Amino acid sequence: MSIDDAESKLIEDPVSLSLNNDNFGFSNVGMRLRLLRDVLDISQRELAKRAGLTNSSISMIEQGQVSPSIQSLERILASIPLEIASFFNFSIEQPAPSVKLIGHNQQNIGALLPANSRLKPSFDFIPPGVTGKFHFANSEIVGVVLEGVAILRTLNGTQTLINGEVVVIPAKQLYQFINQGTLPAKLFFCSFFTPN
Repeated sequence: MSIDDAESKLIEDPVSLSLNNDNFGFSNVGMRLRLLRDVLDISQRELAKRAGLTNSSISMIEQGQVSPSIQSLERILASIPLEIASFFNFSIEQPAPSVKLIGHNQQNIGALLPANSRLKPSFDFIPPGVTGKFHFANSEIVGVVLEGVAILRTLNGTQTLINGEVVVIPAKQLYQFINQGTLPAKLFFCSFFTPN
């Protein structure tokens, strides 16, 4: 059911459209959307404008009165930006990332690894003035800032990371890096996985 159909049906039968009754199978769409909007400090009006929807549509989704169509939800999430799979997979109860200043040599990073874990390493380069997309941590991630300054945004808030600081991002968490500086930021990441 589209939001337009739901808006007209809401007047006739508001109970049948309640996401609290889980008629649509996604009983926490509104709660997740509200949480993301709060973290990003975006008003309902601003999110609606970005997504090309009405303010009342966003409000009804967040209140669990209607279920957005997949197309509407994709439009909303594209304006954040966030992939739809990440939207449904992130853990609502978010442990805070931990940040430590340990320098960036391999022995120090290795001390943070869980026993019997394997690593998937990667580098990320964030140009000045860039806000990256939200990412979903499938597994625990350890990162170190090799150059510059980066802001880490999670559902718990933001943390500024400087050269040499290491961050541990827990699994099932949404995260985003922002570079508000005038110099590029370079980061090294390792995601953990435990072999079967």
